[in-house]
Amino acid sequence: MCCCSISEENDWCLKSVISPNFGRVEGRDAWRANLHLAALAAGKVSGTLGPKGGYVMLSYNRGPEKVVKVTKDSVEILEELGIEYPGIKIISEAVKMQRTEVGDGASSFVLLLTGLLQGAEQLLAKGVHPNIVISGYNEAAKESLKVLSKTARRVESDDELFERLLKTVDCGRGLLRSDLCRSIVEASKLAVKDGKLDKKLVRIVKKTGGSTSDSKLIRGIVVKKGKVHSSMPDSVEKPRIALISENVGLKRLEVKMKGEGRFPISLEIDDPGKMRAFKEEEARINLEILERIKRSGANVLLCRQTIRDEIKGGLARAGIFALMSLDQDDMDAVSAATGARIVGDIEDLSEDALGSAAKLTVDKIEPEKIAILSGCDGATLLLRGNTSQVLDDLEKMVSNSVTVLKEALDDRRVVVGGGAVEMVMSQELRQHSLKFKGKEQLAIQYFADSLEHIPQCLARNNGFNPLDAMIQLRSSHAKGFTSFGICEQGCDDMTRAEVEDSVRVKSSVIQRAYDVAVLMLRIDDLISAKAIPKFHKQ
Repeated sequence: MCCCSISEENDWCLKSVISPNFGRVEGRDAWRANLHLAALAAGKVSGTLGPKGGYVMLSYNRGPEKVVKVTKDSVEILEELGIEYPGIKIISEAVKMQRTEVGDGASSFVLLLTGLLQGAEQLLAKGVHPNIVISGYNEAAKESLKVLSKTARRVESDDELFERLLKTVDCGRGLLRSDLCRSIVEASKLAVKDGKLDKKLVRIVKKTGGSTSDSKLIRGIVVKKGKVHSSMPDSVEKPRIALISENVGLKRLEVKMKGEGRFPISLEIDDPGKMRAFKEEEARINLEILERIKRSGANVLLCRQTIRDEIKGGLARAGIFALMSLDQDDMDAVSAATGARIVGDIEDLSEDALGSAAKLTVDKIEPEKIAILSGCDGATLLLRGNTSQVLDDLEKMVSNSVTVLKEALDDRRVVVGGGAVEMVMSQELRQHSLKFKGKEQLAIQYFADSLEHIPQCLARNNGFNPLDAMIQLRSSHAKGFTSFGICEQGCDDMTRAEVEDSVRVKSSVIQRAYDVAVLMLRIDDLISAKAIPKFHKQ
């Protein structure tokens, strides 16, 4: 008679199917593990929040190389932690989505999510079922979004809207200088089509050397490639642009051993005449390809892959400018800016697939050659920096700025920052929770507590006592000063300090934190294989 439990039998099945060596955590232990991991993530990120937030030093191996990086980017910090811990990996992926979709609010998201999970842990310890916690959190999230919408104001002026939001993105780091902010705003305006900002039309090109003040705006699309033939012109007026994704010309003959390949082909030449005929046929095909390009009306050819040497010379003699080995991002950017359609093969090239611009010029950003398409949609921001670390941080900040401005054009509403709007939502939620007679009331109150983690963290990072700052902040809000938040001067009016956040960013933080908290609360069984070789960044 077998005396093993069902759980032991299941474990034995898992060991035999998944791995001879695996770990498993179930039930409350699984919830507790995820909650503790979230707290670990928040501990690493909370110190970076706000203008006075500190930096974190990261160290990892890239092959045999030891890499050390200093950053206050919460995405990078959590990416390193997520290498080891599955729970943090989920949070890390959610933070990346937050940054990609709305451009800001990553640290606030982690703090709010951690507060929700810590509140859930305390409720679970009191015997509250996870489904009740989820129900209460759902009600709190919906009410928070209503309060957010009610307290928001709409900004009609593009200049005022962009200025306020770029100040928030820079967050006191001083990387977005006034001249660079003006360049970002102008580049964003050049990338607006049908009232919407197309991020593909804002190119970012980095170049080490100089200072961040040397960064500038180039009105046009920059492609970091040099022309394929020295005889080609350095300037083309009114370019008609063709985009080809495949090789241009015959592919080179691959030499293989006998029997290799799916379709073995043998080429036997037993007299000089056959070789001459072979070369003549090759020249005829190349000439036909060149004629197809000329018939389409194109005078600029951009190729995703390579162009045969024989074709390069023919293009140069025909006065056609050409670039090859472009990245897919370059191809997409040129397509969006000029209206050119990317074709897969030269046979598909026709006049209606061509794009247009006012001018193409060849320039140089030492030591690289570039081509600039001007007089078309979009712009390029050339970023300079004296170290690769500064340049990388600047690139991320500019990219985030463009994303924030894109979302702001879709939703022009803003709310006061510095933790002020979180305090407003927190107080409204406490009043709203009294309408519930069940245990959902506790979950809603814990949601309100989690929102207050953000001003608490801002107070701590600015060097204030969090307890004293929160007492003063609650007192101010109770007296009706709902625009008061935390800044360098302490508890102050954020409207006067011109600290405002996008409603789109704040609503994304609330909704995403709720969604991930629900996901983590529904995980009640962790199965992890052990002794799997880990490869860090390569």
